[in-house]
Amino acid sequence: EAKADGTFANFAQRWEAACASALYEPQAMHEEVQADAQRGIEQLQQWLKPRCEGELEQLMERLLERTRGRIQAEAQRLSFRNRSAAQRANGELRRRLAREYRTIITQQLEAATAAPAEAGTAPTVDGGWTPTESNTAYGRFKLLTRNFSLLVDKFIDACAGGPLAWPALAMLQEDLRMEQASARESLFRDGLSKGGVLPNELPSLSDRARTPKEMVCLLQRGPRPVPAWLLVLWP
Repeated sequence: EAKADGTFANFAQRWEAACASALYEPQAMHEEVQADAQRGIEQLQQWLKPRCEGELEQLMERLLERTRGRIQAEAQRLSFRNRSAAQRANGELRRRLAREYRTIITQQLEAATAAPAEAGTAPTVDGGWTPTESNTAYGRFKLLTRNFSLLVDKFIDACAGGPLAWPALAMLQEDLRMEQASARESLFRDGLSKGGVLPNELPSLSDRARTPKEMVCLLQRGPRPVPAWLLVLWP
């Protein structure tokens, strides 16, 4: 029994340390854990077999079955722990990037307020605006649109747990669009009180993906490769 207990303890200690130092994609973790568990059981069986011949063979089978059960229960606990840790990490990443976007927006709105003559945009023949100056409302909003995409890219690059990151990524896009919509209102409509010109149509908000499939399609429009974990979530 001491040998069987040692097999379980070694497995638990290895994966406790592994989960403390890294976050895993669920399928990859499952495959690694199961392979490690199988190796441990096979080594235990090889050690027990010459020592449990004849009448002791049933004892060996009971020890192996008991150890398998303990290892599988530990594997489930580790999987839950990995999932929870990834959700926490991705949630904090989402909140940090949303704060970063709010800071960028605040800087642009303050700059627009400090230069009231530039808060509006020059009218064009068709009643639109001329996006030629970075300090116009259109130029400032274009910068916010560009940062929307950059922050989504940042999340994809830094997120943890592969497919476990999707809920936080979906929420991040909603957070950013709400901030972007509010900023658009301030940049364009507030300009009226300062003598600015309101375009007939406001510039569009950034596209967002409501599903992993939509996110894959959005990323395929740009230069960056689609992460493998998003393709895993493709329905």
